[in-house]
Amino acid sequence: MFYTCILLRNVPNAKPCDAVNRYGKYDFLKSISREGVTCVLEHGHATLFGYINGEIEIYLNKNLIDSEVPELKFNLQTYIDDISDEIPNLKIRALDIYYDNTRHHLFVTTCYHVFELLLCF
Repeated sequence: MFYTCILLRNVPNAKPCDAVNRYGKYDFLKSISREGVTCVLEHGHATLFGYINGEIEIYLNKNLIDSEVPELKFNLQTYIDDISDEIPNLKIRALDIYYDNTRHHLFVTTCYHVFELLLCF
């Protein structure tokens, strides 16, 4: 009757896929734990996690509870060529996606910068 509702808890020292159903008989309520998550974006059939260290993980919603391995995982530092800061603060504050006819534009906001990454499938 209901879609699954997932509660994300930011827990120190959590394993990548600590999934707990603390709600007993209610199968539509699930709880997962992650460490260092600063923001989450659900977009269609995918959920994106942004982390304090600039890492981004993308999970398919159907695999979010059961999989320890994301569909895609990368760090912003990999794509940064030249920023005036010697050591940039890559803590992700917000994620947003814009879709055009050929690809997805992922906008990532950190403390001092906004990055645009093109995702093609």
